[in-house]
Amino acid sequence: MIKHFELGMVLVGLDPDNDDDYSEAENWLDDRLNEKYGFDDMAGFQQLIDELLPMIDVGRSALTKTVYKGFAKEFVFLSKLKVEEEE
Repeated sequence: MIKHFELGMVLVGLDPDNDDDYSEAENWLDDRLNEKYGFDDMAGFQQLIDELLPMIDVGRSALTKTVYKGFAKEFVFLSKLKVEEEE
């Protein structure tokens, strides 16, 4: 199986748990990723995901106590989103 295949499916609006979607995606997922994100092939998509995954972090601001998730390097967020906490 292609690495990150199911992630690619979700990003282009397909359901990895649906057998029909899964079968169709095997034939044209790289085309859909190219249309939506400009990847020439699955290798480019896989390389980007491989480089981003180790950068994923979750942290709480010491000042505001707000929880964030995002991409960080050496404990500094490069890009982040606020995590909505359940009460």
